[in-house]
Amino acid sequence: QLAKIGLLPKRTHALETLAHASDFVFDKTGTLTEGKIRLENIELNTDEPDADSSIDKTRALAIAASLEASSEHPIARAILKANKEALYTVNDLSHTTGQGIQGTINGDRWFLGNKEFIQQFSSCTFSTNSKTADSSSKIYLATKQQCAAIFILSDSIRPEAKSLIDELHHQHKKTHLMSGDRIENAASISRQLGIQNCQANLKPEDKLKEVKALQQQGAIVVMTGDGVNDAPVLAGADLSIAMGKGTQLAAATADMILISNHVKHI
Repeated sequence: QLAKIGLLPKRTHALETLAHASDFVFDKTGTLTEGKIRLENIELNTDEPDADSSIDKTRALAIAASLEASSEHPIARAILKANKEALYTVNDLSHTTGQGIQGTINGDRWFLGNKEFIQQFSSCTFSTNSKTADSSSKIYLATKQQCAAIFILSDSIRPEAKSLIDELHHQHKKTHLMSGDRIENAASISRQLGIQNCQANLKPEDKLKEVKALQQQGAIVVMTGDGVNDAPVLAGADLSIAMGKGTQLAAATADMILISNHVKHI
């Protein structure tokens, strides 16, 4: 029956644990959303008095794509797809999981990631002209001295996600969204789907801590995710479900794989 709907159990306890589950935790990108992230816009930072005039949108995108060239993350794929320029050679590349990436291009150290990541390394300020929607994700590109550009990215909610959440509530299950994204973005998705508990700006280790806290309160936790960032928390949940089109690492860690990629099948 599971094979018919495309939900593959990999561990013997999977079905039994699913039957007793009390709390369902979801990652956002690629799980409740399509994960087909699009680059909507690039904004040059308007708040820097001595901004580097040689940085235009094309060059900023090429720098970001060069930093992301080896990443499997949906955001990285969106940036790489949008870039039409030749990639730069990057030295001393370093990832901070769930936050950002840094590397040296032509002697300059570049940082690409969320606002918190950038603020750890750069003395830059942030300002843009546009009024972007709360549901948009923003990724910042900066040097140690200035923020060069802001990438506005969008993703759409899976059409079947609302009926999944409604059905779980009908069966008296508790629902949680745990995301590394900004609170405005995560809260917007939660509101639209009616998810009971929403937490954002979480690093992978924070997600794991939150799952452990639920377990200590007696919850039997099912975690569904699709990315490299989800591997630790997938391993820590009582039952983990990886999206079939997610990364190989998430699939290797999971107890079940949703080959159909259709979350309603859960």
